[in-house]
Amino acid sequence: MTLVTVYTNGQIMLPAEIRQRLDIKQGDALAFFITDSREIIMCKTTAIQAVLKAHAHEREEKERARQLTPV
Repeated sequence: MTLVTVYTNGQIMLPAEIRQRLDIKQGDALAFFITDSREIIMCKTTAIQAVLKAHAHEREEKERARQLTPV
């Protein structure tokens, strides 16, 4: 477990180990999601974009298959 401090302006500093393991660089955009149990999920927006592209591709394939299926 890694602890971070919240500064007076609300900022936190991610420890170097976390930044390195997640390949987070200066200027990267991060997305934060809060679960119902008040847990925080954080990921780089590039990861979110990759997931959205993959799902969009799957939806396109399903739609094409549906269009090719005789009624």
